[in-house]
Amino acid sequence: MVAALEEQRTKLRAEVASLSNQIAAQLEVGENERRLQKTVKEATEIVARSYDRFRAAMRGQVATATSDLFRRLATEQEFSGVTISEDYLLSVLDQEHRPLALISSGENQILTMAFIGALAECSVEDAPMVMDTPFGRLDVGHREGILRWVSTFDTRSSFSFSRARTTPSSMRTCSAERSGVNTASNVSRRSVRK
Repeated sequence: MVAALEEQRTKLRAEVASLSNQIAAQLEVGENERRLQKTVKEATEIVARSYDRFRAAMRGQVATATSDLFRRLATEQEFSGVTISEDYLLSVLDQEHRPLALISSGENQILTMAFIGALAECSVEDAPMVMDTPFGRLDVGHREGILRWVSTFDTRSSFSFSRARTTPSSMRTCSAERSGVNTASNVSRRSVRK
């Protein structure tokens, strides 16, 4: 959605530039043309400001959703949340709301999943979710939290699990919470549908 708005904004700016060039190319610019040029410029500025406010509001919603999901998925309670900078860099905050300089590989994986989940939650369009070996660097507590989380998805989802990283009991946990998950121990790829 943001990409579509950015594309629309770029087109409007190009149109304003084109109209400005056409008006400037005329030998004599009449009062009507000057008013039209001023109106187009003002309209473009309004669209740009509206887009910037919308983008900031959406970034705030995604940051809040990311924070909530990250806190639910992380087994450690030393985090107060997540921030997203204007250039969309994610930072995990400590209990005093200061960005942490370094987080573990597993925490980074949880952060990435929380961000993807937040994007899906805040999106107006449903999209399928695909995760390849979502448990790569996670301990058992995080794995079970992820399985409980994915069992709540409303959209079509597909997950690839490595036997070395997934226990049959954790897959049974997910299966018990959501019908449609194949928990056979000899199956390495599972598709979850609601």
